[in-house]
Amino acid sequence: MTDNRLAKMPISNWGGLGFKCRCGNLHEINVKEFVIQQGACDHTAHFAKKMGKTMHLVFEQKVFEKTKDKVVKKFGKIFDVTTSIIKEQNLFSIEQCEQIFAQAKEQTKVIVCVGGYNACQYGKYASQKLGVQWIFINVLPDCDDVATNYCTLWKNKVKQILPGKSPDVVLCDTALAYDFCLDDLQTAFAVVLQNGLFAFDRVFANKVQNAKNCDVANYLLATSVKNAINLAKKPFSKNTVSELFACQYLISVAKCLSVANQNNFAGIHAFTNALQSKYPHYTFGQVVCVANDVLSKIYAQVVENNCLLTIDKDRFLHETLALKKFGVQVNPVFNFETNDKAFEQNVEFFKQNLALIAKINNLCKSMIKQSISWQSKVAFDCLQLCTDIYPFNGLLRYANDKGYFDKQND
Repeated sequence: MTDNRLAKMPISNWGGLGFKCRCGNLHEINVKEFVIQQGACDHTAHFAKKMGKTMHLVFEQKVFEKTKDKVVKKFGKIFDVTTSIIKEQNLFSIEQCEQIFAQAKEQTKVIVCVGGYNACQYGKYASQKLGVQWIFINVLPDCDDVATNYCTLWKNKVKQILPGKSPDVVLCDTALAYDFCLDDLQTAFAVVLQNGLFAFDRVFANKVQNAKNCDVANYLLATSVKNAINLAKKPFSKNTVSELFACQYLISVAKCLSVANQNNFAGIHAFTNALQSKYPHYTFGQVVCVANDVLSKIYAQVVENNCLLTIDKDRFLHETLALKKFGVQVNPVFNFETNDKAFEQNVEFFKQNLALIAKINNLCKSMIKQSISWQSKVAFDCLQLCTDIYPFNGLLRYANDKGYFDKQND
C-alpha cells in the first residue's frame, strides 16, 4: 500500500496496522480497535472478558456520575472489579497515579479507564507497570496521544515523558461525549489546533534542515488540523463529535509514527506545558489558545524575513535555562545543519502555509473565554516564556542560527 493511500485511511482502519514505511521505519500501531459510535461503551464487557476477569475500573471525577451506570450495565457477575476515581487536576502527577495504582489488586488482568487525557495517561502508566491489557473509554475531548506508547505526567511542576502502553481498545461513545463537548467545546478544538504549528515546524525541518521524519505522519497532522478548521465553521452536532475525536486519534497515530516526538517536546508543546505549570487555573483550551496566538505571530515574522527581535541571543544557547527558570525540560527536537538554498527554494511554500497558521490563530483567539490583555503581566510572561523556550525547536532554531534574534543596538 502506498504512503498516500495509508495517509487517507479512516481511523477505524489503523487499528493493529503494521507496515514498512518509506521513511525507513517499520511502523506498528498497538491499538487493536478504534470504535467511534453511539453506545460504544456497551462493548466494554465484550472486549474485557477476552483480557481477564479481574478488573481495575478508573473514572475521571467529572465523568463518574454520567457514565458509571452505562459502563457497567452489561458487566453482570463476570468481573471482579475495583473502582477508583481520578480527582480533577490540571497537572496530573506520577504521585497521583501511584496512589490510584495502589488501589488495584495484584491479580488485576484488565484495566478500564473512562474520561479523557488524565484517564488515558493513568491507563498507559498502570498497564505498563502491571503488564496487562487495557481499554480506554473516551468521552472527554482533551486527548491527542491515545496511540503512543508513552505517558506524560507531572512531577514537581515538570512534565515527564515515561514509558507507557497504549490502550488495546479505544471506545469513543459519541452520545456521552456530545454532552461533555458542549461543556468544553473550546478544548475539543484547541487540542487539535495546537498541532497546526507542530505540523508546520516538522515540514520546515524536513525541507530546510534535512530532518528525517515520516511523510505519512506529516500528512495526518496537517489533514487533521484542516479538518478541524472546517468543522469549526459548521453548526455543532453529534456528527461533529465523531469527526473531532477522529481528528484527535489520527494525530495520535501521527505521533506514534514520529520517533522524534516520542523523546522530545515540540515548541508548541513545551510552551503550553510551561504555561500550564505557571497558570494552572487556566483551562487547557485557554493555555493552547494563548500559545498559538503568541507563536503564530513569531512564525510570521521568521518566514517573512522580518526577524530582528530585541532579544538577547545568549538566552537561546542554554537549554538548562528553561528548566532553571520555569521548571520545564526542553530538548531540541531537530539538531541538523541548516540549508540556505533549501530555505530560499521553499520560502514561498512556507508563506502559503502561513495562511493556515493565521486561520488557526484567529480560531484560537475567538475561543478564548477569558479576555487577555497583551499589556498585562500575563502577556509579558507568555512572551517571555515563548522567547526562552521555543527557539529550541526547528523553525526558530534556524532563525537563531541565522542571527535573526541578535540584540539590536538602538
